[in-house]
Amino acid sequence: MGLAEAADRPAGHLNYGDRRRVEIARAIALAPSLLLLDEPSAGMGPSETDELAELFVAIKREFGCSILVVEHDMTMVRAVAEFTLVLDHGVVISSGATTAVLADPAVTAAYLGSSR
Repeated sequence: MGLAEAADRPAGHLNYGDRRRVEIARAIALAPSLLLLDEPSAGMGPSETDELAELFVAIKREFGCSILVVEHDMTMVRAVAEFTLVLDHGVVISSGATTAVLADPAVTAAYLGSSR
């Protein structure tokens, strides 16, 4: 989890990004087949978000669990998601391969507005 150097410090004394890693480590310790995460990169800067994305790829590879992420940071989504489902007011407007979904005009219109 990239926390070895902080092993002797209480979690409450860690920076925000490392506290998130501790939360994820606690969940992984239970050997889940599915890890559910809601806005895991919220409050993080770009470098912390990149590190978190790398961690998710490593978790999938090393522990073999699937990860379901609810996330609005498209950098994070592009980095980790193989399959993406987009909701607009609770209705599925697009689903499938992440690159295709993020290029879908319905997704762009719902989240960025349309030029109409």
